[in-house]
Amino acid sequence: MSNTIFEATYFASQQITATFDMVWALDAGLWNLRQDAKKYFIEHPDANNIEVKNALVSGLDIHGLNPNRIANELSWEYEEQYIAELLLINALAIFDTWVDSFVDSTLISQSKTKKGKIKEELKKGEFSSFEKVLAAENTSPLSGCFCFTAQRQDAYINKLWLIYKYFKSCRNCCAHGNHLFSNIAETNYEAIKGFTNANCGLKEFPKIAMTKKGDPLVLIFRGVVGFYDVLNRIINHYDLVAAEKAGIETELIKRWGTAPNVKNSYQKTGETFIFEIT
Repeated sequence: MSNTIFEATYFASQQITATFDMVWALDAGLWNLRQDAKKYFIEHPDANNIEVKNALVSGLDIHGLNPNRIANELSWEYEEQYIAELLLINALAIFDTWVDSFVDSTLISQSKTKKGKIKEELKKGEFSSFEKVLAAENTSPLSGCFCFTAQRQDAYINKLWLIYKYFKSCRNCCAHGNHLFSNIAETNYEAIKGFTNANCGLKEFPKIAMTKKGDPLVLIFRGVVGFYDVLNRIINHYDLVAAEKAGIETELIKRWGTAPNVKNSYQKTGETFIFEIT
């Protein structure tokens, strides 16, 4: 079993790792293509895009590559921001998927309608209702039985949510807006602009640009990378909190029941839990 209780948290963590396996390679590859194309155009001033593509890229059946635009017409800041936008949209997709599964797995005594409302609030960065309902769930006799490398973020969770809300508003400027900072983005920026890594419990505070309504959207690649650390801390925090509640029992049945040599049978007598190992 992984070092998380809930499958939703495990999958989200795996998706974050898989994302950066590719993103670091994409960022480095784009930089190298840019540098190599610049050099080729300097050494061969009359070269066209097809010639440069054939000289620098082999083994890929791709069409429409424009090395001159990549190397000379677009700035590196523009190109890296483009990757940052894709990275940000992906981050919120991972988080939304986690919310949908995690709420279902942890709020076992709530109706489908109630869970749906809480999911909507969490995706907006409003977490108080979820925390209140989760606190009211029955405490499991298994509470405190598991050790984790992740740590709860009780001292920082309010600030982490404010950082989430800022990046969520930036994502909306990308996906639903016109790439201009919105009023909501400016408001969320004002709420976090004085934060530091120390008072948020982070190794590095995500880099953000000054945000003013109506200004062009600016995303800093390194800042979006840092936002993934914020997401990771949020989901692991609630994984630890929910591990004290009754939902852990249903989750263990589901996860251990698929393990090799574990029969899918479960008994509970008082505070005794039995999984039959074959």
